[in-house]
Amino acid sequence: MKLRFSLIIFPLAIFLTDYCWARRMRISDFPFSQKLITIHDEEASPTERIHLRVSIAKVFQDWGKYPEAITYYSQAIELARSIENRGYYIEELLARSYENRGECKWALRQFEDGIDDIYHAIDGYIQIEQYPKTWQIFKEYE
Repeated sequence: MKLRFSLIIFPLAIFLTDYCWARRMRISDFPFSQKLITIHDEEASPTERIHLRVSIAKVFQDWGKYPEAITYYSQAIELARSIENRGYYIEELLARSYENRGECKWALRQFEDGIDDIYHAIDGYIQIEQYPKTWQIFKEYE
């Protein structure tokens, strides 16, 4: 009886898991990066959301797709502003360090990484915004 029950439940569980994954991935109007963000944001903290957007923006910037990079940099900056307004990031790290007192160094490292991501988002946004103006000035003096 248990074997028969297992043979029925196991394939059903696989089917339902695949169905839920496929349902989440069925956002066909968005590019892959937006699907990745949608799935990642379900369980990510605000700092992890910022890090993902900065990473995607860096890739687009390396590929030379500056409008997309600006979009993701600006999203990261907006998330950073929301964290700054709520103080969520610092409270999150302090809560983690209080729960695991031995991991204070880890919490501080995460804090520094988060600040680096925010600065990189702002810096990348400024560089991409200033690039056309700088190129125009260079062409005028050439």
